[in-house]
Amino acid sequence: SFLGMDAAQICPTATIDLSNVGEQGTVTYNSDLTYQQSGTTMFQMKLTIPNSCLAMGETCETLDSVYKQMMQTDPTYKMASCAAGATSCVCTIAFSQDSNESGTYSTMGTNVTTTPTTAGATADTSGYCVQGNQLHLLDLDMTMPMGAMGMAKIDAELILTKQ
Repeated sequence: SFLGMDAAQICPTATIDLSNVGEQGTVTYNSDLTYQQSGTTMFQMKLTIPNSCLAMGETCETLDSVYKQMMQTDPTYKMASCAAGATSCVCTIAFSQDSNESGTYSTMGTNVTTTPTTAGATADTSGYCVQGNQLHLLDLDMTMPMGAMGMAKIDAELILTKQ
């Protein structure tokens, strides 16, 4: 079944397209080395499942029904719809997740480490740089050898603008 599992492990020809990924909110870094952040992360996923990959007795209508039921029980699901095509089932699902976090932070060189006080949360270290009124938080790919002139590949960048 494609519910709650990695589609590529179930069916190598299934595809997932993530689009409309976005975050909005605020982060405050205080001079006493504490921080607070609140915001919303949103994204939309398009899952294309070849009909040959649907489990015995599973149909596109079944998936549509189950995803719509998940919208009723899981507030992160904002929209879900599956449509049967001639050769595949295409499901579009939109998610939205609110988050609030506070804790302490420290810097060392070009890295910032945030340590949340929220139960179960873990510390996170990111590269950072400041340009004008913008703070750039960077996730670097450290598995690749350093590129030309010692440059690492940036996997993700979050830009915060000082208000």
